[in-house]
Amino acid sequence: MTNYKKAIESSGVKKVIYLSSIGGHTDQGNGMLRFHYDAEHILGTLPAEVNIKFLRAVGFYSNLFGFIPMIKSQGAIIANYGGDEKNPWAAAEDIADAIAEELEKPFQGREVVYVASDEVSPNEIRKSAGRRYGTRITVDRSIR
Repeated sequence: MTNYKKAIESSGVKKVIYLSSIGGHTDQGNGMLRFHYDAEHILGTLPAEVNIKFLRAVGFYSNLFGFIPMIKSQGAIIANYGGDEKNPWAAAEDIADAIAEELEKPFQGREVVYVASDEVSPNEIRKSAGRRYGTRITVDRSIR
């Protein structure tokens, strides 16, 4: 990420949008997404005349495609979360729309914008995927 900072400084760019992630505000408890915290921190050291919008997207719906082989072979989604508690999700198209909207708005200082398309529970996702694949899908949370 320091190479991005150097490129911004040497190019004279004064407006930056960085697609970050929920959890980009902390270096704790965000697992493999910690690099967004590091990136935000590094970009935050740019001179004040560089205006930055950090777009923090929630979980991408497209990440759910990784469950398809498991659903087809085992009729299950094995994950460390589940139940009826709703979680925010984002579609790539909605993230692109949010970026386009933010490009049209004024840039002033440093700003954080959260992007989400919907709130859906794991059980709702399971039921929807089951209808799509014509199977009853179970959720195994035994690895919690």
